[in-house]
Amino acid sequence: MEGMAEEFIKRGGKILLSNKVEKIDDDFIYTSKEKIEYDLCIGADGPLSAVRKYIGEDCLFEIGSEYEMKYRMEENYLEFYLSKKFSHHYAWIFPKKETINVGIIGKFSMLDYFLNKLKIDGKIVSKKVGMIPYGGMKTLVKNNVALIGDAACMANPFSLGGISPAIHAAKILAKNIVNLKKYEEEIKAHPIMDSILMKGKKALEKLDDREMEIAFKRINGKEIKEIKYEDIKHLFLHPIATMKFYRIAKALIHSLKWGW
Repeated sequence: MEGMAEEFIKRGGKILLSNKVEKIDDDFIYTSKEKIEYDLCIGADGPLSAVRKYIGEDCLFEIGSEYEMKYRMEENYLEFYLSKKFSHHYAWIFPKKETINVGIIGKFSMLDYFLNKLKIDGKIVSKKVGMIPYGGMKTLVKNNVALIGDAACMANPFSLGGISPAIHAAKILAKNIVNLKKYEEEIKAHPIMDSILMKGKKALEKLDDREMEIAFKRINGKEIKEIKYEDIKHLFLHPIATMKFYRIAKALIHSLKWGW
């Protein structure tokens, strides 16, 4: 972020610190300190976007809760836990040098239960909780205002990752900065907005632990980048949950291609 800020300033940009945007209208941006006239406004102001309120649309949210803890993992792998005992979506452990980031889609009480079941006990260094806006919006552009990233609810519904969609969207926005409607059209047609991602999320949430075991037995021990169609095609014919498996498999493959 510091590098981006330095480059922005080098190119003539101005960063206003401690100057929260409270609202905008057709002509002005109203901050906690001043009123600023604008020709073009790009709302990249996160999940609780003030700019999105001007667009007049809301989106779907999940809540993510996370601890950074003093703890050393035996293996240096990012771990995902999909059991419904812990979360309706997933939990994760991200190992670092001396600490781990451990989190869950859900509340801190669910995260505490997860840690207890895994017998992970360490000093909590920091706590984070955040809203994850996902699923996209019908309207991304209004007059000379456009939304992008979390402000535009662009997180991948299946993985709930927001970085890759934002990168793809930024390239499209930069190309169409003088034609925001073209930006909106291209974003809606881009694979990051494919409906299979939402269908995969809903199917994953409906999958129970027994079905989950069947689904992942064939890819157990493989790295995500090694997973191929041949590893999961048998799921399409399984009598228990054919359509759920199909949508999860399609969403997984799509996410691996276009960004988790």
